[in-house]
Amino acid sequence: MGAVDLTRLKRLAIALLATVLANVLTNLSATLLLVPLVAPLGEDPLRREAARLGAHLARAQEEAVLATRSVEVVVDDDGYRFAVRRLGGWTALDGASFRPIAWRDDVAPLLRREGERIAFRFDPVGVAEPAVVTLVRGTQRAQVEVDGAGRIRIDGQEG
Repeated sequence: MGAVDLTRLKRLAIALLATVLANVLTNLSATLLLVPLVAPLGEDPLRREAARLGAHLARAQEEAVLATRSVEVVVDDDGYRFAVRRLGGWTALDGASFRPIAWRDDVAPLLRREGERIAFRFDPVGVAEPAVVTLVRGTQRAQVEVDGAGRIRIDGQEG
C-alpha cells in the first residue's frame, strides 16, 4: 500500500470516527432533553421510569463508543444492570454511573415468562442489536426501544 493510500485510509477512519461520535452525542443530548419532556416532575411514575431507562441506555451507548468496547444493559424483573464484553464474556461494568438500577413505584417489565431477561447491546461504533421492552404499572404501558442504528425511542418518540 502506497503513502497516498495510507493517508486516504487515515482520513476515512477519522471521518468515520467523527460521524459516530456526532451520532452518539446527538442521541445522548436528545435523550437528556427528552427526560423532562416525557416525565416532568409530579407526572406519571411509569413515564418517569421509561425516561430514566432511556437515559441509562444512552449512557451505555456513549460508554461503548468512548471506551471502544461492547456494552450491554440487561433488563429483568428486578431492574436493569450494565455489563461490558471482556475476554469473550460479559462482566459487570464498574463505576457509579453503572450501578444496578431497581424499578421504582411498582413499575415492572412485561416479560413472557418468569426469569426472562431482555438485553440491549451497543457495539463500539454505537449501533445496537434491536430490542424492545414494555414497562407496566397497573393497566398503563410504556415502550422503550432501541433500533439497529442505536436510536432510542420511548413510546415512539426518538430520544
